[in-house]
Amino acid sequence: MLTGERMQQVKKIYKKIDITNNFIYILFVVGLILAFIMLVITFLNSKDQRNDIYVPQIAEPVTITNVTLKGSDGSVENVQLPIKRDASHSYAYSFVVEENSQGMQQCVNVNVYYASFIIRHKDEIIFQKIVPKDAFLPSMAASFSIIEVPDRLIGKELEIEFTSNLSNNRAIMIPEILIGTKSKIRKYYFSKDLFNILAAIALFITALFIAIIGAFFTKIRQTARNLFIVVLFAIAISFYLIFRSWIVLYYLDNDILVYFIKYTCFMLVPLPIFLLFLNIFYENDYYGWRTRSFEYFVIALFMNLIGQWTLTLTGISEFILMEKITAFFAFSASIYIPIAIATLEKHLIKNKRYLIISILPLAIALVSTILVYYQTFEVPLVPFIIAAVIFFMLIQFILALKKYVSEYSLAIENDFYSQLAYFDSLTHLSNRHDFEKDVQRIISKEISFMNLYLIMLDMNNLKEINDNYGHKMGDAYLKTASKYFAQLEKKYDKLKTYRYGGDEFIMLAYDKKESEIQKIITDINNLSNRQTELNCNYKIDFALGYAVCYNQNSFEIVAIKAEADKRMYESKMRKKGVKANVR
Repeated sequence: MLTGERMQQVKKIYKKIDITNNFIYILFVVGLILAFIMLVITFLNSKDQRNDIYVPQIAEPVTITNVTLKGSDGSVENVQLPIKRDASHSYAYSFVVEENSQGMQQCVNVNVYYASFIIRHKDEIIFQKIVPKDAFLPSMAASFSIIEVPDRLIGKELEIEFTSNLSNNRAIMIPEILIGTKSKIRKYYFSKDLFNILAAIALFITALFIAIIGAFFTKIRQTARNLFIVVLFAIAISFYLIFRSWIVLYYLDNDILVYFIKYTCFMLVPLPIFLLFLNIFYENDYYGWRTRSFEYFVIALFMNLIGQWTLTLTGISEFILMEKITAFFAFSASIYIPIAIATLEKHLIKNKRYLIISILPLAIALVSTILVYYQTFEVPLVPFIIAAVIFFMLIQFILALKKYVSEYSLAIENDFYSQLAYFDSLTHLSNRHDFEKDVQRIISKEISFMNLYLIMLDMNNLKEINDNYGHKMGDAYLKTASKYFAQLEKKYDKLKTYRYGGDEFIMLAYDKKESEIQKIITDINNLSNRQTELNCNYKIDFALGYAVCYNQNSFEIVAIKAEADKRMYESKMRKKGVKANVR
């Protein structure tokens, strides 16, 4: 039962829910610092193959961008890398690896998307990364390679040839290559991808923080679907950005794992957005055509996710070959959702303006990213994407938190006032209504027992106290006795006390032995021997009687209460020295 004291405790807890002053923020900052330190230490301790030491003063890697590109169709052209070309042909260009001034081992770094490559000197193959056509994933997705160049080939002309692994007509991206020591190449990509990695980590930690808030509201029986949907969206974005980083691919050294995680996250990106706004429609009791269209989109996205996984695992197709389907959904979400929300009548949905403000930057970021990606195969404008995602999360988090806190406060208040009907404000015990409710629960067997003792108590001399000392003193006697009854409830389990009315109380004791009941009665009788702080000549004293029911199926409240009432009346008469008459 939610008593007045308990209500005050709950309200104190409620007031402490202050996300602007929470230790999670400290963990957030500490986590970012530790992640940064860990990554820096990892790369500072990286070592070159030769001499097995780290030499800080090594020349920076050289990027080969301006080349003469030769196609298998006989074409020859001077180009600047990276550049897209027709995937039906192979393409090659030459380069020279110069000697390192410090005598360190020189390496060539090659990063390719969905292509095989061979590095050769004349007819000698130095390195090749070719996937058989019957391989589980013939596309090979993204590949990060650092190849050591033998000393005998330093200063000599080498050739690298690229061939598309894809069976469709998607263009092949001819990449630039990087020449330098292994440690410098790693540091180059570390510095290049550092912001993306840290931003993604920060986004992930923010998602965890929101998940903790959502778990709190779930624990207090408040629906927190919107918060968890936002968390899913943030995790999908953060994982996608992390697993697109070349340095992460290098250290994981598992192309297939990265491929599956990256494309799964890509397919998940539009799903939480549709789910979030669909849930907002449901919360606002809006079931128009927009709601139905969002439902269809959600079903289609789930089918897309399951279908692409199935086709990829069975070898029928691959994620990359179905990439445009996912891109279509993401692009559609970016265009359709803002329009659907903006054209919705204001009275049909709450916070319409804030919903539009939250989705617009994200929609622009997604559309721009998709358009540029199909030109370069790179994800551009990462800072803008991160900022748009965080802005979207922040607005949705504030709106959801405001709603949940309001609902939680209202639920506490409603619960408190509904409990007042079953709560005696003077004694802080259950009242007659609660007793009658529990009787009904016993009859319906919602409450079950092996035996049940009903103890009736009547406070002696309360009328005389009220007449001689006033009702304020009488109330003080009732409060003192009630505090003692509350102590008995803590001392004996399955014992509940009700103020039945005026100076009458009822106790229900479940599954007790007769000896335990006698101890309870003894404790009640000893109450008259306890000294009170009340300035009154009357002791706290009760007449009591009890009855027992040994079989729940034969429980009859009228009979058991009448028997206990008879025994209580006899007790009262004995204390007055008068022979009891049956009432």
